[in-house]
Amino acid sequence: MGEIISYSILENTVLDYLLALGVMLGGFIAVWLVFQRLAFPALHAWAKTTVSERDDLLLAKVERSLSRLMYTAAVYVGLRMLALGDGVSRALFTAAIIMFTFFGVRLATAVISFGVEVYLRRTRPDSSAGRAVIPILRVVAWALGVAFVMDNLGFEVGALLAGLGIGGVALALASQTVLADLFSYVSILFDRPFELGDFIVDGDTMGTVEHIGIKTTRLRSVGGEQLIISNSDLTTSRLRNFKRMQERRVVLNLGVTYQTPIATLRQLPDTVRSIIEARKELRFERAHLSGLGDSAINFEIIYFVLSHDMMLHMDAQQALLLDILQALETMGASLAYPTQTLFVDDSVTKTGAPTTPPSGAGKSQAKPKAASSRAKKGSEKTAAKQDKQS
Repeated sequence: MGEIISYSILENTVLDYLLALGVMLGGFIAVWLVFQRLAFPALHAWAKTTVSERDDLLLAKVERSLSRLMYTAAVYVGLRMLALGDGVSRALFTAAIIMFTFFGVRLATAVISFGVEVYLRRTRPDSSAGRAVIPILRVVAWALGVAFVMDNLGFEVGALLAGLGIGGVALALASQTVLADLFSYVSILFDRPFELGDFIVDGDTMGTVEHIGIKTTRLRSVGGEQLIISNSDLTTSRLRNFKRMQERRVVLNLGVTYQTPIATLRQLPDTVRSIIEARKELRFERAHLSGLGDSAINFEIIYFVLSHDMMLHMDAQQALLLDILQALETMGASLAYPTQTLFVDDSVTKTGAPTTPPSGAGKSQAKPKAASSRAKKGSEKTAAKQDKQS
């Protein structure tokens, strides 16, 4: 028996192989008991009590990756107990590094993806818009994993990164607009100036957010067409988000005629206030006589619509205006419209000269008239004499 145990095969005795095998089997049993029989069954039982199914998926991914990682570690530790050649040891180390990195990155990406989804689900219900960042994080994690493997295999990762940095500068210069949109997308994702379904206004552009992409954001305009705007334009402009408006402030200007009695003018603000306060969807702020216009006595009325809904605002405004018109009719007042009143003085002609002559002007004009009448009578007598002679 002693000879069999001490028998050497490839510079290792049978006892060495048995010890290595024992370490592997012990590691397998330990991993199976701790993870497969104790830890993960308890975690799966807890996950079933939750409403979301994402924690179940996370546990399944963690169980597969972590179990395989532990099994790989047990095999590696057992093999390291044997006296192996330089080439075999190097190959074993390389395989172990690759396996550890592979399962480690898979575990890390699963945990990071779950954490990002939980964050997005808590901060913004429409987390589907933010799921596009998960592939980016996965690419970054796998890139770091590849760099880790290459560094442990003896490659000069620093020189490689420096070479990639020079090429990256040229690539960045060629695609700076794309990178700007990408960083703007990340800013929109975490800063959340708007979300899916929000109605936003950017200058003359307005619409409902339908899709938030890595490069562009798509809006559905009021007219029905789709508007495509780059993310960098949205993050550098001043947006107005109407969906997040808790209440809408409305300024109503009302003008009545100057023939309205003073008592009615004093009563009008209180009447408008009672009309607004009678509606539960409105909140009254103030109503005052704001000025005397060219053709109307102006009142300024300010109230709030207790909702961001545009349809509710228009319905409330329509009902309010009808009630105000009815109240004005009851009070005997009427709305003013632009008019002009022209007062004509009959004593003034169009040229501005008085129609009644000034004193002294009548006498100077009467003498020529008398002279002309005498000349007319003389010509008539001369004509009569000529007729008699003939």
